[in-house]
Amino acid sequence: MEIGTQTSGAGTKSNNQTETKKENSQFTLFLKLMTAQAKNQDPLNPSDPTDFASQLATFTQVEQQIKANTLLEKMVNNAKLSTVSLIGKNARIEEKGYFDGTTIRLTVNPDKGATSATLIVKNADGKEVAKEKIELLSKTIDWSGKGTDGKVLDAGVYSFSVESFKDGKSIGENYAEAYSEITEVTFADKKTLLTLAGDQTVLLDKIKGLRENS
Repeated sequence: MEIGTQTSGAGTKSNNQTETKKENSQFTLFLKLMTAQAKNQDPLNPSDPTDFASQLATFTQVEQQIKANTLLEKMVNNAKLSTVSLIGKNARIEEKGYFDGTTIRLTVNPDKGATSATLIVKNADGKEVAKEKIELLSKTIDWSGKGTDGKVLDAGVYSFSVESFKDGKSIGENYAEAYSEITEVTFADKKTLLTLAGDQTVLLDKIKGLRENS
């Protein structure tokens, strides 16, 4: 599987390292200037202690900033590496899922006041291709991929929703959640994007759950 983070991740790491080296260089220069000033000052007319204290405070601030930036860089890189490890896992997202010819496990949530509920499946064009009744107490169901004509549908991305009824009258429709495999992780504009099977693209914070690919 291709990892879309290699270029952007490496570029970010390189930029961070360049910035840290620049700050370290400035810090070293600052330290040399302070040392030279202390060595070369006139013993009969030494520098004002207040000025020296101010410079020392600046020295401490620069040192702390470098340490903070280095720590932040490590945290960012570790977070990215952790996210890349999601590739190959199954992510549960709202509404859509990729059907590859095998059963899809869906998470459903009919309205509490419903007396019956129906799963509605639509293709990428928004056309309804399957509909079946589901048990009200079910939290998860397995969709076989069969259309309204009883034949197995083509592989592709489908959307899933649950329409709830009370005494035969529709009272609401909620999206179901489906699992799809994560195939790529991309970092762009301070956002983490996941590419799922079927070329679905979602933000990391839209993931409702994760599981190992079975």
